[in-house]
Amino acid sequence: MDLSSLRNVELRSVLIRDHKKDTLIIANSLTTSILNYSNLISSDLDFGSIDLKDGALILKTHAGDTLNNLTVFSKKFKPRKSNPEKVFTMSSSSIYLDNVDFILYNFNKKLESIVYYNVISGFFDDFDIS
Repeated sequence: MDLSSLRNVELRSVLIRDHKKDTLIIANSLTTSILNYSNLISSDLDFGSIDLKDGALILKTHAGDTLNNLTVFSKKFKPRKSNPEKVFTMSSSSIYLDNVDFILYNFNKKLESIVYYNVISGFFDDFDIS
């Protein structure tokens, strides 16, 4: 199967749940380009630009957990057998946010959000998670 011509991906009504089935990411529209499909297998998610519109990123450390839900989510992409030393990476040359909320909770400390930024819009360059 040749996926080389499938560069741009547009998703509508995106919902990503965390390990406790709570919302991690939600968006009306997510557009990106995948720069290297073969790297997807080896846990290197290398994207071009990412556009995220009308959504939210909700980071939570659930009661009793030591890691937040985004960290738990990213660890699920780590290879298990081929190279246990391999670290999951996700990168993007740029991210454009339009009307996105960011909410941070740590339920080990308090029940209300620690941080709440609403209606974030802007460009972010050289995004990297590893």
